[in-house]
Amino acid sequence: MHCGNRLFLCVALCVTSLPLALTAESSSDAWITMFNGQDLSGWKANPENPDSFHVEDGVLVVDGPRCHLFWIGDPENSEDEQLTNFHWHAKVKTMPKANGGLYFHTQYEESGWPFAGYECQVNQTHKDRKKTGGLYA
Repeated sequence: MHCGNRLFLCVALCVTSLPLALTAESSSDAWITMFNGQDLSGWKANPENPDSFHVEDGVLVVDGPRCHLFWIGDPENSEDEQLTNFHWHAKVKTMPKANGGLYFHTQYEESGWPFAGYECQVNQTHKDRKKTGGLYA
């Protein structure tokens, strides 16, 4: 992630029985690594179904009922919590009938769908017209 000022990023991998994955990659000075490949440090799941998220073989796996995972950053690095103008790179793998998304410029929500921000759709369901890559608010 290339940083600017302030971002509260939610990876809202809103799931109804699909595995999605983000992989950890090494970072350079210009990029911030948001996922360390070991655990969910820097992330906060809302209390709806936090077991929908786990790390397996260096990959963030999302599989289960709807839940949202919000980027809160590293409490030891105040720059992590001040991202607004950025480029974001993620590798995502879907399975048949997968339906999820990656939200950005949003804020923590205890339950339900994120109210603020935008979602980049990750969707492989047959009937839904909103497919992967769709961007909507």
